[in-house]
Amino acid sequence: MNEKHKTNISYGSLGRKTTIPGDDDPEESSESSALSKRIKLDRKITFAVKTSNEQNQDVEMAENCTLRDLKLKLKECFNIRYLEHMRIIHSGRVIISEEQFQRIKTAEIAAKSPKINIGLSFRSNQLHAQDNNGSNTQIPQPTPEPTVARKFKFAWVLIANCLACLHSIKEKESPQDRPRINHPPAYMVFRDKDQEDVANRIPRATDLVHLLRKSSGVYNGLADEMRINSEYIKTTDLNEQSEEDRNIVKYRTQLIFDCSRYLSAFNQILSCIIIPVRDEPPRRLSWRPNPVARNRPAPTPQQTQQNLSQS
Repeated sequence: MNEKHKTNISYGSLGRKTTIPGDDDPEESSESSALSKRIKLDRKITFAVKTSNEQNQDVEMAENCTLRDLKLKLKECFNIRYLEHMRIIHSGRVIISEEQFQRIKTAEIAAKSPKINIGLSFRSNQLHAQDNNGSNTQIPQPTPEPTVARKFKFAWVLIANCLACLHSIKEKESPQDRPRINHPPAYMVFRDKDQEDVANRIPRATDLVHLLRKSSGVYNGLADEMRINSEYIKTTDLNEQSEEDRNIVKYRTQLIFDCSRYLSAFNQILSCIIIPVRDEPPRRLSWRPNPVARNRPAPTPQQTQQNLSQS
């Protein structure tokens, strides 16, 4: 009997059966396929969503989710009126197709990333009002500028005031006569500051390079003025100097302190700027008000003493 069908062999009252090797069991294959689908449905992935207005949130989705599934979830989480108002960004690029989304998701899962970092820009629900005819009209709401952009601009303002202090020291001006700068200077480098979509006005890591280069000149100039001031105070009897010379020293000292205060605020801003070094260029900066401290053990007294002796 030359049959290629499955042959079941019973073993007593246990009712166990076996299958001749090489034969396929349609029922078993169907059950395995269904089990595989259930396992895939049970698996979850987490998207770490960063928004332009700092409403950051982790969103959990099924591993086999589609781009539309994710958009519908984000629409619900962030109160977005239309899917068309939403832009999902990964590594500085807008995700525009299902194929692109699946490729990103597959790569992140293969890399065993704990979370998939994505950016989200959108227009939230707009208010409505009634006109004279009783019909509803939309009241356009301005899109807020990203926090990191506002802080980045303010950092340039602080550096500009530092340079003004140093210039006044050179010119022997009083602190009251130095210029007060309240707007970003013309030499500010911010490539995307004029983007049509306000949500995309986010400084890049290359913009930060120019800011740090300018700040390094401030540190060098301030260090020189501090050294000159300290040497002058140590070697000169101010009581024997004219009132004009004493005022110059007084002005220099006050301007040095003013510059130091500006730098203190500048350093606080720098400490909250996050640079996504693992992302592909262009690397856009983000803002975290309270950065997570590094998991470093506190130095022992011996280590502290050793560090002091080496400095």
